[in-house]
Amino acid sequence: MSELTRCNYCSLQTIRKEAKKKKLKVTILAGWHGGMDVYMHPKNVTRQELRACPEAPDGGRRKY
Repeated sequence: MSELTRCNYCSLQTIRKEAKKKKLKVTILAGWHGGMDVYMHPKNVTRQELRACPEAPDGGRRKY
């Protein structure tokens, strides 16, 4: 890894700080094709709604 490349932990901390400023929530879920997906969304959105299939008519995870 290059010294100029941010690590995943540092990127996540930046996302969390930004979410706090915007009064949003950060949720981490397993990705559909491996890895982890990070979502920044309104506090009233539940994990169950985020788990919906991304190909769902309402967009599922794609909104966030």
